[in-house]
Amino acid sequence: MTGLLGEVDLPAPVSDRWFEDYMPGSVYEFGYASLSQTEIVAFARHYDPQSIHTDPAWSATGPFNGLIASGVHTIAVCMRLYVDHYISRVASLASARATRRPTEHPRHGHRGACLALQT
Repeated sequence: MTGLLGEVDLPAPVSDRWFEDYMPGSVYEFGYASLSQTEIVAFARHYDPQSIHTDPAWSATGPFNGLIASGVHTIAVCMRLYVDHYISRVASLASARATRRPTEHPRHGHRGACLALQT
């Protein structure tokens, strides 16, 4: 699904990468991914059902002259690139948990969990 933009990679493979392998100040370009119209519409219908993401005819008359991927979708693709090419397979756990309702199990994002957003 994803590929590197350049030949330069971290000194250790993602399957054996540790904290010491991440050098301060280093810059790496990880990736590209392509999204088809079908993928854009399917994702948006489920997570961000705005016409600019789901309706080709409507979006053709909009400011971008066609469908665009949801911002949430592009963030998800960036996460995929990050996981595929940067995060260690042996030294990474999970990140902090999402907000949960007090009555729910304290695990983040688990099946059946009730996730909430507070602003």
